[in-house]
Amino acid sequence: MKAAKKIEETTESSNYRNVCTWFNIRRASRAITQYFDNYFRPYGIRVTQGNILGILNFKGESSITELAEFLFMDRTTLTRNIKPLHKKGLLAVNSGSDKRTKILTITDKGSELIQKASAQWAITNPDKIGFSRSDFFTVSILKN
Repeated sequence: MKAAKKIEETTESSNYRNVCTWFNIRRASRAITQYFDNYFRPYGIRVTQGNILGILNFKGESSITELAEFLFMDRTTLTRNIKPLHKKGLLAVNSGSDKRTKILTITDKGSELIQKASAQWAITNPDKIGFSRSDFFTVSILKN
């Protein structure tokens, strides 16, 4: 595998990095995701998959469309995240009343895993990186 070429820092690229909000938000988002992925790695899942299991553990069941809307994720991305969870037996995918609708439910195995992972999550909670639980709650309310 070839090593990636290092991007040479220029005045133009430095200015872009310093003033482009989108660039900095995406960069921060990736850094935060990587940070929390490290804590979910021993459980064989990523933080995005932990979110899916956590919501299903709390909610009970959800259609793919409902869950995608709740997570502000497109259906294809959600489906990619669901496949490995289904293969590992952490969630079940069943047909809804309409054959095109897929209903997701967490399995006992998935519930056990997310409960164990939640104990780790409590140790690495958002307060450690400068966000309070109320900040996340507020963002969640504003999005709905």
